[in-house]
Amino acid sequence: MRRRIFLFGVSLVLLMSCIKKVVITRTYIINRNWTKDLIDNHIIIYRLQLADSSRPIIVDSIFRSDDPEYDPFETFVRDTCTWFAAFNIPYNGTSFRKRKIYFDRPNGFKWVVYSCDSLDSTYSKFWRCPPRAKFEWPTPADGSIERRQWSRGFYTKKDTIGALELNSWYAFERLTRWGHIYFVYVDSTGRTTRMGILPPWVKLF
Repeated sequence: MRRRIFLFGVSLVLLMSCIKKVVITRTYIINRNWTKDLIDNHIIIYRLQLADSSRPIIVDSIFRSDDPEYDPFETFVRDTCTWFAAFNIPYNGTSFRKRKIYFDRPNGFKWVVYSCDSLDSTYSKFWRCPPRAKFEWPTPADGSIERRQWSRGFYTKKDTIGALELNSWYAFERLTRWGHIYFVYVDSTGRTTRMGILPPWVKLF
């Protein structure tokens, strides 16, 4: 038993040492976990809504409380109408240790913007299921999220997605090889607060 606890402790220390700092502001992200290898340079951004809109949420309670009542995986659901993704973010000669990937200005690659509606003539219908939100895994067997069937959907590609909205919650995925979810809150001044955690259903060892 002691040996198992010791090995788990060593593994946890090694895991934490492999995860590098992520900086998320309202207008850009710096992710030191990306590399010159394009295979893992992905990002998916979901806008979040409260699972129970009648229940007021104190921001600090999400980030500082150990109370299960404030578990972000239970508190939030994704906004299923709009989310953003970038795949294989290219290395441009600037180290990812300091390179800023902007939301509100071009970066040299296209963002994929998904929507449940065709907002303009640039949107195309997708025929495959959209990426599954890892922080809400597992989804129901019928593929629905909050009773929304993915019978239709649209996407377009854009140079920018705009700054994160004020007084809003977001979930960032695909930033580390271990599958951490970064919950981000943007307050009324544009200041961001974030927390990166592993989903409770992820089994590393």
